Amino acid sequence: LLAACGGGDAPAARVQAGGLWLDVEADPREPRVGRNALLFELRDARGEALAAAELQVKVHMHAMGAMPAMGGPAQVRELGGGHYRADFELDMGGSWLVELEARAGQSAALRAEGSLTVGARGLRLEAAGASAAANAGAPAAIGAETTGHAQRDGADAAPPGEFHFDPA
Repeated sequence: LLAACGGGDAPAARVQAGGLWLDVEADPREPRVGRNALLFELRDARGEALAAAELQVKVHMHAMGAMPAMGGPAQVRELGGGHYRADFELDMGGSWLVELEARAGQSAALRAEGSLTVGARGLRLEAAGASAAANAGAPAAIGAETTGHAQRDGADAAPPGEFHFDPA
């Protein structure tokens, strides 16, 4: 996906659920105010690219005080070979919520949610709802990461707005 779409070696996020796995990359890698995209590669449990899938993507920010909610559904198009692109606008800086659903044929839907932040590299994404429950304890497929959390360009650092304590 990423080499074909102009990205790097590893996806920013990988989500696996319902017999599907999805790699996702932000374009540009550091989202900015204005036009942005999410690049997707969708595969089945055997690693086969899935064409003609249905992807729904929403990038939005909740209302805060007197500021109205912003964003909404992204325009998704198929690029071929299991690759898809979702184009959207970010109206201001800050963190934006990302929600997606992918469905291919008779397979269960893969649902994921997370966030991206203007000016911060990558995105955070994890299986959600029934996808997360169905994936709990399941073995990884075709080299997929066993975590539902996004991989951020190989970094172990927490995504913007998150922190982790080391009990040691």
